[in-house]
Amino acid sequence: MRTILELSQCFSCPRNTFSQVNTFAPRDRTVQTYFKNALAALTDSFVRASPRVIRSAICGLLCFFVSMAISPSRLLAETTGPTKGTLVIVGGGDKDHLVFDHFVKLAGGVNARLVVIPTASSTSPDYDYANHYAAVYAREGLKMPHVTVVHTHDRTEADEESLSKPIREADAVWFSGGRQWRIADAYLDTLVERELHAVLERGGVIGGSSAGASIQGSFLVRGDTKGSNILIGDHQRGLGYITNSAIDQHVIPRNRQGGLIEVLTDPDSKMDSGIDRESLLGIGIDEATGIVVRGNEFEVVGKEDGVVLLYNPKTWTPETADNEKYLTLRNGAKYNLKDRVVLDRGKPPRTTTARRPEGYYKDIFMDGGVRLSSKKRLLAAESLGLSYEHYADKD
Repeated sequence: MRTILELSQCFSCPRNTFSQVNTFAPRDRTVQTYFKNALAALTDSFVRASPRVIRSAICGLLCFFVSMAISPSRLLAETTGPTKGTLVIVGGGDKDHLVFDHFVKLAGGVNARLVVIPTASSTSPDYDYANHYAAVYAREGLKMPHVTVVHTHDRTEADEESLSKPIREADAVWFSGGRQWRIADAYLDTLVERELHAVLERGGVIGGSSAGASIQGSFLVRGDTKGSNILIGDHQRGLGYITNSAIDQHVIPRNRQGGLIEVLTDPDSKMDSGIDRESLLGIGIDEATGIVVRGNEFEVVGKEDGVVLLYNPKTWTPETADNEKYLTLRNGAKYNLKDRVVLDRGKPPRTTTARRPEGYYKDIFMDGGVRLSSKKRLLAAESLGLSYEHYADKD
């Protein structure tokens, strides 16, 4: 009994029971809410009939097991999307607004109440956040009458009602590109973050491009303040709209196909110990390409020759080659996040729509390049969704 009493004193139950759970399990609001409700019910049950010692001991034990034994990552080993609402996650470079226009349509059209959050774009006080290009395009290009910019780098302001009020009234929220750690620094565990979750809960739409894509995963890829080339950095927590996920962007034009392999293998052991790395699903998104997530399923949208790469370490063995560690999905493809099952592989682009810069094929076939024997072979390989690394070695 003495051991139990000492344990209960460590947790100061029942008054601080909820704050203890919040301290140890901040990463997933679903888990946090579940245990808060469960502990509230248990505490209430013992308030009237049980001695204070027993109440405190039971609360202490529950907090102990929540914090030490069953972390959110273990409880939610499955990858899941939001139970309500819609996500639009874009790999950057959407210069023709293909995916952004689709995002606005999903939000209800040009009369939707849109909030743009440009916080990732800069840390400079001289940056014109109010006229970020996403907000300008929505106002002037799409003629949307209800566009509001919400921005701060000050966490105190992020907890103020005045800043979060437009989000509370929004149909949709858009995160800009830039550096994803700036979003994490400003908004995680603030009133703004709670209001963002509420947007989804009422059936709204949250979207973002580049940094605004990565922040929607649970693990924050390229979240280091020193540079985006650091894959596992000093900021590792995203907003977690897709649980157990790591999202990378610009993967094709910037040759980032191997980035998520490094994240999911973590060869230098840089990932926080509380993250269940082996349960993460890697999602790499091409430019001008996005995924629309409803529940546990997503569909690939955007440019016709865009791709989404999926990295499932649960299927890897020590013998799995890097070019076999990801699956390529095309425009129109559908995927179940929870079951990790392809529902539709999508359609390969017509060769006439595969837009390549001048000199592209010359670079491929000259000076070593990818050493393919013909353009025909290259296009055939692309239509099968094979990576350059894969079919170069086969040729």
